[in-house]
Amino acid sequence: MTLLAAGLLGTASSCTPGVVGGAAKAPGVPDGECDPKALSGVVSPLVLEWPAGARSDLEAAVHDGVVVVAYSCTGVKVLADCKVKGNYGYRAVTARTETTLIEGKDDIKASFGGAAWAVAGNLTRDAKLDLTTILVGKLSTPRASVHRSDLAGDDFCKGATHFVKRVDLGAFAMATGANVTAGFSAKAFAQGAAGGSSSKDIRTKADGEPGACKASTTADAKAPEGCAAPIRVSLAPIKDEAVSKSESLSKKGNSDGIGCPEPFQFVDGACVSQVPKGKGALCKDGDEAGCLAECKKGSDESCNRYARHLLYKGGEEKHDKEVLEKIGAVKKELDAACKADMSTACTAIGAEIFMHALQKNDKDPDVKQINLAMDYIELGCIAGEFEACGLLQMASDPEFTEKLGKNYGVVYTKAINKGCTAGNAAPCGLLAFESAKAKNATKAAELADKACLGSVAEACLLHAALYSDAKTCAKLLGAGDKTSQMFDAKALCATSAGSDAKLAKASADRACALGACVK
Repeated sequence: MTLLAAGLLGTASSCTPGVVGGAAKAPGVPDGECDPKALSGVVSPLVLEWPAGARSDLEAAVHDGVVVVAYSCTGVKVLADCKVKGNYGYRAVTARTETTLIEGKDDIKASFGGAAWAVAGNLTRDAKLDLTTILVGKLSTPRASVHRSDLAGDDFCKGATHFVKRVDLGAFAMATGANVTAGFSAKAFAQGAAGGSSSKDIRTKADGEPGACKASTTADAKAPEGCAAPIRVSLAPIKDEAVSKSESLSKKGNSDGIGCPEPFQFVDGACVSQVPKGKGALCKDGDEAGCLAECKKGSDESCNRYARHLLYKGGEEKHDKEVLEKIGAVKKELDAACKADMSTACTAIGAEIFMHALQKNDKDPDVKQINLAMDYIELGCIAGEFEACGLLQMASDPEFTEKLGKNYGVVYTKAINKGCTAGNAAPCGLLAFESAKAKNATKAAELADKACLGSVAEACLLHAALYSDAKTCAKLLGAGDKTSQMFDAKALCATSAGSDAKLAKASADRACALGACVK
């Protein structure tokens, strides 16, 4: 059980300038060469300097399904005819401008993907790159993973290494050269250096209009025209092994999709060989002490990982007090991370405020504090955070809502709809159950399928149940304590999407592989 035992199916703009850089290539790798092993894990390269064909292929492919790529030292290729079931949804964020100066040829290459092809033009050893980005939204797929067996396309899939989990959209301006100084890219933006220019010493490139970005809102259904350039992608490796419990969304939470080619470290949006003094670097996922240390140094991403470790590390309710105390000790740092769109950090703050308000007086709760908590939790749920959606669901209980003087049933419904549309699995799973309760079996099955691909085991059970006979349906939905507490299995099983034993078995098997076996 996770913190508060209130998971998915549970009980009732800022500017952050930075200077990063250093020396060094990967150990044992000759200067200017690339280590293929360094690109085999999760990587989140800037795509500003991808070859024009690769960038346009990426922009086109995201409309046709989950994008598969061949990513190596020799280049990146979008395998448009290699198909994987799934799609992308868009979530607008508060427009955020970041400026970073990256120093050194190797760090620049690492930030753009770790290979020589990643940066156009000749880079000298003492090259610098000043980058200004304006992020307005993200394209995400509910899929938690892609396995080799999921690929459809035979020869078209040869060489496939990664799939695109997320694409960050907005506008950017950059300047490269030995004489580049901090802030140079912002000047290029102001001068309208669209498409790029170069001189003997400095090369500039830009895509997008700051004015168009300023007009964006968090209610946008798509990135505004003039501010929809791909900035960074999250590439997750295609797995050779079968689905396992380690992928379960309810047990691990959302992956942040951030990574650098080894041995570089992620700092202020760049991959660096040496972490500047006083800066926080991205910690190793699961390293509680390390993530706490880097969080305190100002790494928003490490704060997010620290929050995820605390919320999903498991244990019984007796551990809740310890977890809440740890969250409270870094609330200021988590709040900064939340403002930087780190969804687990938002959820952690909301959970801490929420539980303290209830602990003081659960019969007459502090309405102001709970409403504040729910503001954080709502952000987390829309961004796809499993724990946040569970807490928001709990607050939507009519009896609880009456005490708060606010209809959280409406807030909850809007949040899971918005979160699912944005391409997040946990909200899709909740929405699937809500649709099933409303006896809309077709919609419920479609949504459950999305959430099941996102490794929500309970959604896999629902998907299997909707295509099973009544007896099997009741067995699937009545077996788990999480599912049975949320709804009347018998009533739900009167809803059917049809009879398809093969489809039902596949989803039930996936649920089992994710840790929700029904005997």
